[in-house]
Amino acid sequence: MSLGDVEIYEPDVNLVKNALVVGSTPNSDDVLLLGEGTRGIIGPRSDYFTIRDTKFYNFNFGKSGALSDCSHCFFLPSTDSGARQYVTSNLFFDALTVPKRIWWQYPYRGIILDQDGSLTGLGTNSWAVAYFPYNNFSGECTLDASKYDGHICNPTVEVRRVCWYAMAPGTFTG
Repeated sequence: MSLGDVEIYEPDVNLVKNALVVGSTPNSDDVLLLGEGTRGIIGPRSDYFTIRDTKFYNFNFGKSGALSDCSHCFFLPSTDSGARQYVTSNLFFDALTVPKRIWWQYPYRGIILDQDGSLTGLGTNSWAVAYFPYNNFSGECTLDASKYDGHICNPTVEVRRVCWYAMAPGTFTG
């Protein structure tokens, strides 16, 4: 399921709720199973996309993951810089068939607020973010590439996108 550019910028309007997301079945095409894999839900190029009360099964093949971000950012000429914030709660991942909960994709800057800890296991208002060395905050964020393809951060951290528009030489001097 891939959501394109969505122009709704408030929580609980642009959402997937009460969903069952299955990565593969006995009828899956061999090309899918042997190739790059798949993502269960790829969020849009906008903030506040919400995933609630959703279960994930059978993402244990290729480069598969239950969640991803920035739909269509990998197609040129994409002008989105990523780092969009999504919100999740009450997610279930089958421990036997979903080894990777998140597989970030270009531009590898996703931000997910886990409102109840069901994604990260770190409690209410914890975070999952793509890997960058500047996210290495000892005691607050932990790198877990095998399960989250990036960092998970405890609720003491606040993660935000920072973006400047119409910047010109000298904007930050003075």
